[in-house]
Amino acid sequence: MQLEVNDYLDLYLFAGQIGDPLWQEEIIEKLKTIQTKKNKSINIAKKLLKRYKVLLPSQNDQKLTVLPVQN
Repeated sequence: MQLEVNDYLDLYLFAGQIGDPLWQEEIIEKLKTIQTKKNKSINIAKKLLKRYKVLLPSQNDQKLTVLPVQN
């Protein structure tokens, strides 16, 4: 996903260089969509981790971490 975001940022800068604010706004909206999807994935992972901790409480809970979602 990082490459996708970087590509959009490059396009945003290019749109600014050619003086196309409408295209820049479209790119901003796309970046917001990407961020929203990422946030939803993180929230789902956190909820799953919380449920897991409830089901299997142990002293190893400190070792559990939320990993980024791979697309």
